[in-house]
Amino acid sequence: MALFILMVVTFAITNPLRKLIELMKEVQNGNLDVRFHVKYNDEVGMLGRHFNEMLNRIKQLIRDVYQVELKKKEIELDALQSQINPHFIYNSLESIRMNAEINDDDETADMIFLLSKLLRYSINRGNERVTLHEEIDHLDHYVKFLNFRFHHSIVLQVQPLDKICKMEVIKLLFQPIVENAILHGVGSREEPLLISITYEMFEEKVVFSIKDNGSGMQPEKVEELQQKISRGVMLSHHQQPDEHRKSGLGLRNVNERIKIYYGTEYGLSIQSEVGKGTEVFLSLPYNKRRENRDD
Repeated sequence: MALFILMVVTFAITNPLRKLIELMKEVQNGNLDVRFHVKYNDEVGMLGRHFNEMLNRIKQLIRDVYQVELKKKEIELDALQSQINPHFIYNSLESIRMNAEINDDDETADMIFLLSKLLRYSINRGNERVTLHEEIDHLDHYVKFLNFRFHHSIVLQVQPLDKICKMEVIKLLFQPIVENAILHGVGSREEPLLISITYEMFEEKVVFSIKDNGSGMQPEKVEELQQKISRGVMLSHHQQPDEHRKSGLGLRNVNERIKIYYGTEYGLSIQSEVGKGTEVFLSLPYNKRRENRDD
């Protein structure tokens, strides 16, 4: 009987400690969402409460670091933009465009007009959030501008936006993805590069698909690019970025901005197959009920 009681007491003491050790191993692997269930106000319960408070503090510090880094990037962007007088650029481009029209050079005039709209959208300060309609409109101007360079070999198809056209998104989400598709898809090919944007709506999020009919990538290249995007792999100061690295950095930047603004459950993922093109999935938060109320 004494041995039985000793075993029960020992199990009651060591079992919570074993659970706490298992939770610590999960934290060591990067999972900060675990919590210790406190049942009693004994020493183990006190240890569990301190463990939970420590995790809450760590998560708060991580959020604070994200906010500090975000603020730092905004300050750096403001410092860069303050060196440029946007109105001077717009007025200069408009003068050049009018001169091209006077000389009956319509193509040059159209290119300058599109470039002016792209610059106005990109460096317009104090307006980081835009509607989805404005973002897609900017993307359309971007593709039209590049078509002058690639002899109208790029076709952009966008699923009708319908009710989500007024959905707010952060600026310049789609351009780096489409730029990546054009970078790897336009070359010696004879047929046009088709880039299609579709979406699927859920209760809490909307998932966009940006798909091209380019040459695609090998599985190891897809895995490498996905890791760069997910882990935020940066180039050292001594590395010269080739085209593959630059595209990876553009997608990584989009993924980071999404996670900073909306949370870690949103972001980018990639699927690709050699000879069948590449498809990038972009997930953003969406509240269907709120949109319906707005309508």
